[in-house]
Amino acid sequence: MLETGAIRLKTSEHLTKGEVYSREDLQTRFQIKDATIRTGIFKPKDHESIWLFATKNKTPDRVQYQNDLQGDDLFMDSQTAGMKDPMLIEHN
Repeated sequence: MLETGAIRLKTSEHLTKGEVYSREDLQTRFQIKDATIRTGIFKPKDHESIWLFATKNKTPDRVQYQNDLQGDDLFMDSQTAGMKDPMLIEHN
């Protein structure tokens, strides 16, 4: 477990490159209680990082957003209401 407090964490500094982490793994590791982790775009409290959950093939009961990883570039549809667009656009 990690202590976050007022520190602005860079999530990647606490993960291993090439490893695959489930939402449940991340929830436990970073003590996430916020239910919005179930969305495709999530910014944990006290983190500088934005987490993107992109799935190429979705189950039929989900919104069919288009996500495509081409080399190191991820192309993904925004969420329908576009409320997280500014957060992504302005993030550095």
